[in-house]
Amino acid sequence: MIERAREREIYDELRVADACEALRSEKETIDLAIAADLVVYLGDLSPFLAAVRGALIPGGRLLMNAEIGPGSAPYVLRPGGRFAHAPAYVERAAAASGLDVESREEFTARVEDGRPVACRLYVLARR
Repeated sequence: MIERAREREIYDELRVADACEALRSEKETIDLAIAADLVVYLGDLSPFLAAVRGALIPGGRLLMNAEIGPGSAPYVLRPGGRFAHAPAYVERAAAASGLDVESREEFTARVEDGRPVACRLYVLARR
């Protein structure tokens, strides 16, 4: 995917790196971070959200989606290898990291095994 992105010649910078490590190298330099289909591969969101918060400028925003998890568990690993997160957990983890929920909207990300996969799109703002 990175090679295809490079071929398009539309990006200022492309990196292959661990998301948290890459974000920790940025200090208050990002005004908008987009985590499209990223947190589905993370269980505990706290390290990622803390790294994003540190990289965002004051008032900067994170746009991310998360699959909605069943029950009261903070997150569960689904058979397809993706994590689903309880909305209350996402919002608690965001708040603990210094991010406020500006908006949230449910949508269907895809159909898996004939069933729609419920997701939530979040806009989180750095305090």
